[in-house]
Amino acid sequence: AGTGTISPDGKVGGIGGIEEKLIGASRKGVSLFLAPRENCPDITRVPKGMKVIPVTTLSEAISVLRTPENSKFPTC
Repeated sequence: AGTGTISPDGKVGGIGGIEEKLIGASRKGVSLFLAPRENCPDITRVPKGMKVIPVTTLSEAISVLRTPENSKFPTC
């Protein structure tokens, strides 16, 4: 799952309510969540069993999803 705005040039922008979105995704069994990098400071608690990977561009988000083992990516 993921969230954020996407500009015409492919940049991923921040949104409000990131922690509520993480909780909702967790309730649906999501284990990987892509979030705008600028929202990382807003995340004070990541639901158990979920990895939040920050992205700044759409291409970066696609790269994370295409990588079989995305554990090598940094997390929020």
